[in-house]
Amino acid sequence: SRSGKGSIVDRLRVATLKIRANPGYQPQAIADVVLASRGNASITNLVALGKWLGGLGENERLLEVIPFDKARLDSTLMSLHLGALGALNRWQDIEPSLKSASSSLDPAHNHLLLAAVAFRQGRKPDAEQAFELAIRASAGDAQKLILVANQAERLGVVSAAVHANEIRAGIPGNSGSAA
Repeated sequence: SRSGKGSIVDRLRVATLKIRANPGYQPQAIADVVLASRGNASITNLVALGKWLGGLGENERLLEVIPFDKARLDSTLMSLHLGALGALNRWQDIEPSLKSASSSLDPAHNHLLLAAVAFRQGRKPDAEQAFELAIRASAGDAQKLILVANQAERLGVVSAAVHANEIRAGIPGNSGSAA
């Protein structure tokens, strides 16, 4: 057994190289890094570990390392947690998490995620309403409005995409009446 020294970031780099050299080593590498991180679970380390696990497609493991109670502590942790739930198609678990943790996420992102959940659950009117709330929460922030517009367009909620783009560009409009 080793002394346990070395930062989580260093351990992740080494594990990534070992996996690249031998893909069959991935389960052991993950177990080793997760075990090593247990004594040093700062938010910074959890974010690094969560991003790494997510990048490997290890979403179940990510949820074990960043359960909801830890995710509530930081908006990046919450984003990683919610992203893993989405990757696992656990939409029914995302909405309650968002509603109980809305203070840890930016309001625009919170509404955007609620819109995606509603859409994926077949609740288009709820998705449209959540997109409108995301647009209002994004007012004055061109980058957020682009994000909202792109997500709305990707999901086929064209009226919301038009409205977000009109606001971003300063074009007076009827919130997508051409749709």
